[in-house]
Amino acid sequence: RALSYVQIDSTDAKHMLRRYDLGTRRTSTIGRALTGRTAHAWVPGRNTILMAKGNQLYARTADETMWRVVATFSRRTNCVWLRPCQVKLTW
Repeated sequence: RALSYVQIDSTDAKHMLRRYDLGTRRTSTIGRALTGRTAHAWVPGRNTILMAKGNQLYARTADETMWRVVATFSRRTNCVWLRPCQVKLTW
């Protein structure tokens, strides 16, 4: 059981994803977050973190160092908050 959060270093503008273990009360670094972004979500069962920037959705596992684009949204997607849209993710 753990929590994750983004630690912002305002002196060099680095955003780091961090993990807080609820059992041991220790923190560890997962890796860099997308520049300028703090919101993220975990995909259950995949050990995968999602972050968005602009019209692109990025993913990476805790073991990876690079983000990869898994979806690009456009006006043609017709996504509405109350009506889920059909988007094929490229895992």
